[in-house]
Amino acid sequence: MSYSYCERGEFDKALEYLTMSLDGKLRLGNEKHLGTFITLSNIANIYRALCQYEKALEFHHRAQSGYEEMFGLANIRAIKQASKLRAVYTKLERFEDALKWAMHSFEGCTNLYGLVHAETLSAIYDVMRTYEWLERPHDAFRWAKDLVDGNRRFYGEEHEYTREAATWVEVYGTSSEEIASNEGVDSVSS
Repeated sequence: MSYSYCERGEFDKALEYLTMSLDGKLRLGNEKHLGTFITLSNIANIYRALCQYEKALEFHHRAQSGYEEMFGLANIRAIKQASKLRAVYTKLERFEDALKWAMHSFEGCTNLYGLVHAETLSAIYDVMRTYEWLERPHDAFRWAKDLVDGNRRFYGEEHEYTREAATWVEVYGTSSEEIASNEGVDSVSS
């Protein structure tokens, strides 16, 4: 029911429906039930769509805690929730917090899928971009190189994702060299 409200842009009705659902689950003592964590995540998604980021964080954190307690970090639900937390912290321009959750998502992906998997490569991209927003091009450069390598191995040399990642290496490499020359230190690529 909440999905049909969301599809029509009726987020307040969807939120009302999900809140009633959550209240019912909690009244029945289902605090640590998968359905409760999914509902928490769905409520967070609606708050995010409404640009109510602090409320979104509250519900994303509750869902994340539940998923990790139930399944551990190497679980797709916990990984996706960590990625959503990174996105909300990014919207709030709280980039150190965003980096924490980007790394959390990367760690979960690596443990679940290994290094050469679409989900892991997406997590690498998120870490790389977060370093960019933190104005740390040296770190972004290192992650961009890993992204190129992973994309080559997963998608192939000529795939658009590989070519895009190679562009990021050039951008961050140039930034790293400029910073290094201004600071009188060697660049990362040396």
